[in-house]
Amino acid sequence: MFHTPDQPQRRARRTPRYGRGTTSGGCGVAGTGTVKVTRVYAGDDGISHFEDLWIPLEEQVNHPSPTMAGRSVGFMAWLPASEMSFRVTPPGGDHPFHASPGRSLQITVQGILELELGDGARRRFEPGDFLMLDEQGRGQGHQSHELAPRVTVNVELPTDLDLDPFRQPPG
Repeated sequence: MFHTPDQPQRRARRTPRYGRGTTSGGCGVAGTGTVKVTRVYAGDDGISHFEDLWIPLEEQVNHPSPTMAGRSVGFMAWLPASEMSFRVTPPGGDHPFHASPGRSLQITVQGILELELGDGARRRFEPGDFLMLDEQGRGQGHQSHELAPRVTVNVELPTDLDLDPFRQPPG
């Protein structure tokens, strides 16, 4: 949510305007009914690790302008958020080990990022990938390698958001 210093900040809407729909049975990302998010977090060992999360999609049947088969606007996944920003990273934007300060969801719109963790694990993030940086200023952190100039949407998430419901893989 964007605001100016003279405007009060508003809390993010936790429920969609048109109400929650039904849980998706077979549509969604790769037919799973979920959106896959890769999380980077600091473990008790002081090293950052990757974890896959799956955010469930819900069919939105209460929208006033249905488009799919005359009954739905599609499937949506909901998370509370406080702010959003855009980042443009130029070529050669590599960064040595550093820890993310809070919890944010990064959506790659353009370009390619490779993250390397202290244990040597690496993953690439390309357009359409979702990355949750969740080290919260702890541990060794991660290295960033910008493989192609990148445009990213960065969404701040509350650090007290319970991630347990998202740990069960679809299936």
